[in-house]
Amino acid sequence: MTEKPSWNRVFILGLDGATWTVLNAMIERGVMPNMANLKARSAWGEMISCVPPVTSAAWTTMITGCGPHRHGVYDHRCFDAESRRMRVNHSARVRVPTMFHQLSNAGNSTISINVPVTYPPLKVKGYVPDFKWGPFEKIPVGDDGDVEILAPPFQVLQANQEIMTLQAMMEEMAG
Repeated sequence: MTEKPSWNRVFILGLDGATWTVLNAMIERGVMPNMANLKARSAWGEMISCVPPVTSAAWTTMITGCGPHRHGVYDHRCFDAESRRMRVNHSARVRVPTMFHQLSNAGNSTISINVPVTYPPLKVKGYVPDFKWGPFEKIPVGDDGDVEILAPPFQVLQANQEIMTLQAMMEEMAG
């Protein structure tokens, strides 16, 4: 009997808005060879979204394990009663610890790249850069520490390049 390897790493790749119908067609055409390789040797599946099924709420649900009613993020923006303005949701508004916080508190390093609602960067052990709304852009933050406006729209990520970059970073951190 072959001994199963012991794993000390977890890699989660989330492609916001992607479906396996689209991804599988691209894999079959040979457009995404790294995705094909990753899928062939990994567990994979579809995420069932939360209500409401919007990026900010869904990703916060995924990284906390809690629904919007508990973590507090329902949309990209929220109403600030004090200023009577709509504000962009950000990591300081998440009411429960994320999986990155829990892993870090347990002494593990984490890497989190381009996960919505992780700006300002989470204070965890590992690599969590500023979440970019566009290439090389920072989200403007007011004097009160609140996000003021959104930068230009997201650009499509090159999934194959992202997979290779993350895999290299994980291998480097594992030693």
